[in-house]
Amino acid sequence: MKYLFTISALIIFHSCGIGSDKNNNVPALTSNITIFEVLLKDPAALDEFSLFLKDTLGFPVEWNNFDLFGDSVAYDEAFFMGNTTFELVALYQGDSAMNEKARFNRIIFGTDDIKALSNTSKDDFPHGEPGEFIIKSGGEEIAMGIQTTLDSLSDSSNFYVSFWQYLTTGLSFEDRSVNASSVEELYQKLGSMLESNPLGIIELKEVHLSMTDDVLNQWEKLLGPSKDNHWKLLKGPKISYKVLSQNSGIDWITIRIKDISKAKNFLLSKNLLSESDGRVSISRANDFGLNMFLEE
Repeated sequence: MKYLFTISALIIFHSCGIGSDKNNNVPALTSNITIFEVLLKDPAALDEFSLFLKDTLGFPVEWNNFDLFGDSVAYDEAFFMGNTTFELVALYQGDSAMNEKARFNRIIFGTDDIKALSNTSKDDFPHGEPGEFIIKSGGEEIAMGIQTTLDSLSDSSNFYVSFWQYLTTGLSFEDRSVNASSVEELYQKLGSMLESNPLGIIELKEVHLSMTDDVLNQWEKLLGPSKDNHWKLLKGPKISYKVLSQNSGIDWITIRIKDISKAKNFLLSKNLLSESDGRVSISRANDFGLNMFLEE
């Protein structure tokens, strides 16, 4: 069936499995974040940020920028970050309500059986039936995967929360930078590309949220009891949080790198180093309104 796209619920794709280990604070419903989505103010901002990620920081391109649905509604590009896809999305007409050039917009968790997961979570998290996600690439309509968005949790969290089951058709569509017959092969190829990035990127290490107690209760229904204000996904990253009087959504992310000294020297050579309160961040990302910290 064709997925019916709505602008108020931009979604995207990727995959992986379900893991459970209560002793290690690992949620039972998912083992990873398949896609971490950033919404850009307009296509020009997406192109600008994309060029910086690709040419300056050396992020491997997972798929090249293209008209996602072939109807000039959504513009899309993605990069590989070791344990997740870092996806950039913009609306062709732009978003005049955005004050910054970009915002952290969606966490897409992976699952191997989205229909079973959907039935399990329906009582606690109202959502529609999982549907195929259809893109247009190379003049063809391609079912990339099956997805569902948890509407109530998304509304209360101030960012979108989705689940995704990857379909093999999504491993070799025309706009992908590399093709593969399996997710494992795809990640192996992209991982080889990531090895040469000058920043020394390994993976997405942490995603930090701000939420009220009421919203925290909803997240603990989804991911299980937290420990020391975080959950640790089996395949990463850590999802940490701070309890506040209002929900601000996703505050910042941390990228794990091989050597902080080398990373600082690289950023300094490019006039991109930002340091505050003992934390290293990328000044160009800060200019877009995104807090992206670096840690070993």
